[in-house]
Amino acid sequence: MPESLPILRRLAARTSVGLLVALALTSTGCRLTKVQSGLTPLTDDLAEQLRSQVSGVLNRTDETDQAETLAGEESAAENIGTRNGGDDQPTSNTNSVIQGAGFSRGPLDTVDTPPLPPPGRLTLPNLGNVPDMARRLMAPLPPLPPLPPLPPLPPLPQLPPLWNVAGAPEQSPESQTDSALSQLIDSAHDHVNELGPGTTPEQNQQYIRNQVYLRLLSLIGERPEDALEPIPGIDNSEKEFLQKLLWAQVNYFDLTGTPEPDKRATATIEQLDAAIRSLQSRAQLKLKHLALCRQIQTFGNYEPFEKNTFSPGQSALLYVEIQNFTSRPTGDGRLETLLKSMITIREAPPNGQAGPAGRIVHEIPVGVTPDICRTTRRDYFHNYEFKFPRTLPLGRYVLRLTVTDLHGNKKASESLRFVLR
Repeated sequence: MPESLPILRRLAARTSVGLLVALALTSTGCRLTKVQSGLTPLTDDLAEQLRSQVSGVLNRTDETDQAETLAGEESAAENIGTRNGGDDQPTSNTNSVIQGAGFSRGPLDTVDTPPLPPPGRLTLPNLGNVPDMARRLMAPLPPLPPLPPLPPLPPLPQLPPLWNVAGAPEQSPESQTDSALSQLIDSAHDHVNELGPGTTPEQNQQYIRNQVYLRLLSLIGERPEDALEPIPGIDNSEKEFLQKLLWAQVNYFDLTGTPEPDKRATATIEQLDAAIRSLQSRAQLKLKHLALCRQIQTFGNYEPFEKNTFSPGQSALLYVEIQNFTSRPTGDGRLETLLKSMITIREAPPNGQAGPAGRIVHEIPVGVTPDICRTTRRDYFHNYEFKFPRTLPLGRYVLRLTVTDLHGNKKASESLRFVLR
């Protein structure tokens, strides 16, 4: 029984070593695969600890086995000595084998059996790279969808230089503003001229408006020669009106050429009057200050009746001022105005109510009235002398004057109410 103890301890030690190795092999991240060397620090520390523990167990096992072997040999020698203790004869030096005298770890014989080699050190498997193996164990991720294309970035505005380049003189804020305004005017000029006149009245009106805005912008940029340039592609009367209108603005703000305020005002009025005269031919004919009068002296100087109450057969004067008529030049350098008039008397609505007049009860035609003068008339009026018909019954009536401009091919009317008693 004592002889079997070393064998049992050795088996227990080897079993412990096997458990430690199995525990190391089944730890997280360790696999019994041979991979390239490149162990992580975690794997190196684990292997080193295992090696040190196994070496300690083996060393202790070897020391215990040797001690027990020596103790067994000494015990066997004592037994032999005890068994031969009754024989006082000396022992011979022969090599005779005493059968059944005792055993060590094997039977005693004369053959020199080589001793068993001590168990070698446990060779640990070459552990691989734990993070690399973890990545191989993980399921591959699905590919990401492609990103949508980014919209193009708008062009950046050109900024002025932050410092003076090549020794150029620095520009003041006023100079930078003038330069930017000049570039704006040039760009607007090219854009407006590129569009050209339109094919419809709306497009043509838009073209004229852009041309006028461009010239006002030139005035802001102190470029009067560009502002006074005639607008191409439009009617002569409209071209003259717009040019005179811009001339009036240039004259009004021309402090260098005309420093006196009264002279600037005079020049501005002349240009505005010329612009108005060029526009009158395209304006509606207009009648103003229609009145039944006792007496008429001249333009704006007349004496109206206090009440428009008359008797059948009574005489009266009719005064009216006319605006926006058309005058044409004659061959001798004068201007001619040609108007035709008609006086109509209608029944008034009953009880003085508002509304359209009734049927025509009387008409007084007035022939063509030519007017010739060397300048365009500013204060233009007509006066008519007539008598209320005796055939009209007493009552309320409406007098209507209609004037036709034969040169301008336009017509205007104006009305007033009166009573016959």
